[in-house]
Amino acid sequence: MMWRLMEENNYALIILTTQYRMNPAIRNWLSRQYYLNKLEDSDDVTHRPPLMLPVVLAPYSFIDVKMEEQRRNTTFSNEKKLEIF
Repeated sequence: MMWRLMEENNYALIILTTQYRMNPAIRNWLSRQYYLNKLEDSDDVTHRPPLMLPVVLAPYSFIDVKMEEQRRNTTFSNEKKLEIF
């Protein structure tokens, strides 16, 4: 939707080039996928000591959890998924 609005209204494209919070490995993936490989870390991120996370979580993980969600009105929940994390 945002792209359509920008095109229809001839807005100039302004792209984020510096990020200030996330782990550099996460930024690297986002930079490749969404920012034409132009997203970089700020100096404070570059000089921050690395987080000591378990290997399964370092710095991010995709975990396929095939379990049924329960619906309560307009809300969905999954108690078994919660137990995993």
